[in-house]
Amino acid sequence: MKEKNLKEVFDDLEKDPEIARQFEYFGALTRLVLEVEEERLYKNISQEELANRMGTKQEAISRFESLRHKPGYDFLARLSKALGGRLSITTNGDYAFVVPNKYRSIIDKCAREKGEKTEDFIEDLFLKVIKDLQPPEIQQKQKKFYNKPKKENLTINNNDKENAFKITSDFVTEFAA
Repeated sequence: MKEKNLKEVFDDLEKDPEIARQFEYFGALTRLVLEVEEERLYKNISQEELANRMGTKQEAISRFESLRHKPGYDFLARLSKALGGRLSITTNGDYAFVVPNKYRSIIDKCAREKGEKTEDFIEDLFLKVIKDLQPPEIQQKQKKFYNKPKKENLTINNNDKENAFKITSDFVTEFAA
């Protein structure tokens, strides 16, 4: 029988509708647990060593990795630091991506060579790929709009009671067409 990794086990479990509903509810925490366990194993760190780095007990790590404990912010921040990372929480989980360990050194090297922060390099790389995926007609509209002599696309009307921002019709017209 083929041995399955933790992700494969979770993928199999998600095929059950009731378990899938639970995964939806605990999805972010489940993904975080998988990420932490993969990172810990990749770095060859035991639960006990991770607990020592965090100033807690091995049982706390075990409860976290088995989803028997809903961690607080302090626990997650210490956990990230103990694994050599930086905690990042987002409300845009569907659009968040964690670079696999095997690609991190090359990305870090490329970012250093360009004199950029890693996160900026990744963002630039992603935006280039997205731009290349756009249909040519959208690329043309963007070029046409952004290569025009600079106009104010955002104006502040100080006389307005709410001091609201208004987007000029040029901007809207270009992208609505």
